[in-house]
Amino acid sequence: MMSRVRGEECVLAAAHGTIKEPMNEKDLRQVQMWYKDILETTELNSITIDTLSTLLQPESLFERFAYRKSHALGGSTEFLSLKGQKFQVENAPINPIQDQNPNIAFKCMHYSVTESAGTVKVTIEKKAENMEMKFGVRTQEGTAKYGRDFDGIDQIITMKMSENEATVDIRIHDDDEWNPDNDFYVELYDVNTKKKLYGDDTQCKVTILDEDFPGKLQFKRTEVLGSRKNKKVEVVINRIDGTSGHISCQVRTEALIIG
Repeated sequence: MMSRVRGEECVLAAAHGTIKEPMNEKDLRQVQMWYKDILETTELNSITIDTLSTLLQPESLFERFAYRKSHALGGSTEFLSLKGQKFQVENAPINPIQDQNPNIAFKCMHYSVTESAGTVKVTIEKKAENMEMKFGVRTQEGTAKYGRDFDGIDQIITMKMSENEATVDIRIHDDDEWNPDNDFYVELYDVNTKKKLYGDDTQCKVTILDEDFPGKLQFKRTEVLGSRKNKKVEVVINRIDGTSGHISCQVRTEALIIG
């Protein structure tokens, strides 16, 4: 318990800039820069340990950094490189589930899955013993849309008395275009009334992590020499830190006035 309290004190002190050791001033400035980026605020003195604990959960880091290759730890080292990594993450709940269904529930309340994974597996747990259960499971759109981001499902499942878990596979669509991370929902419902079953644990969220990196455009050189003999000058634009999908920019010339 004391180690946990001490750890929380260090985390908060680093955010507030009051930590004494073992960090030097350079490291402290670097950590504060990361905090400002993660928390999206410049007012670090107002941050509480509860806010830090919530926003620094793995799910938040995945969602904030999955497509931000330019934000790196240790100079040029990429913080998170997800392209081609086919996996899903079962995120632990930040807060306790208040209203629980006594008979049936999702095993996880929030899944994160990479776009290239192809499918996400959602597990349903039967709590009631020595009981056969029949229920429906269906998807609902959020920022993720049917056909574009995932294939919707609407299934009837029967779990025998000897069965404790059931799994449904939901197809995830992959493309080469950058998109923000999108969410959709899966819920359990009564097959007779078609209404969602009671409880906060009869609906879960799925976050699709887009791991396509469009990259950045920059001039190959900041200065290009030309001559009056040539009618044109070649200015090269490089694409760095990713080449997924389409990217564009506008280029214009301005007169350079000297003196």
